[in-house]
Amino acid sequence: MNRKFAAVVQKRQALVARAAGQRAELEVLLERWRGPLAVVDGAYRLGQALRQHPAISAVVLASLVRRQRFRVLRWSGALLTLWQIYHAYREQWPRRPER
Repeated sequence: MNRKFAAVVQKRQALVARAAGQRAELEVLLERWRGPLAVVDGAYRLGQALRQHPAISAVVLASLVRRQRFRVLRWSGALLTLWQIYHAYREQWPRRPER
């Protein structure tokens, strides 16, 4: 029994060491993604805030349209297409459970 236990302990230590090495390697590989992921995370949080407070997005959009009418109109077709693509694929994405 002691041999079996010692083998299990030894195997566990090897697995823990291997996992630590893989974690360190993954951290090095993901370091260059830290900046772009921070931008995406900020955009996601902004989207969530706008989703919870639709009046803010309406005011921002109204001010953009008033000040930069032609620029907004030029981009509106592309934005509408992106919005439609998002909604088409949104139904296929698995939902995360609410916290």
